[in-house]
Amino acid sequence: MSEITRLRQVLRLTEDMSAAVNAGKWSDVSTLTKLRAELMESIFPLDNHVDQSEARPLIEQIIKLNQ
Repeated sequence: MSEITRLRQVLRLTEDMSAAVNAGKWSDVSTLTKLRAELMESIFPLDNHVDQSEARPLIEQIIKLNQ
């Protein structure tokens, strides 16, 4: 699986976490947080061959949701 695909998965998990927080589903937040952390550990640091023009917008969206 490419790193861009995994970044997209991280973004989806982050969106799901945000929705779970808004719904007060704290056990879901905990589970999603663990899954996302494991996935992020497998991605970062990004390899030099990753297309930065694809990766940057995804990372920026993830950061924005985290705030």
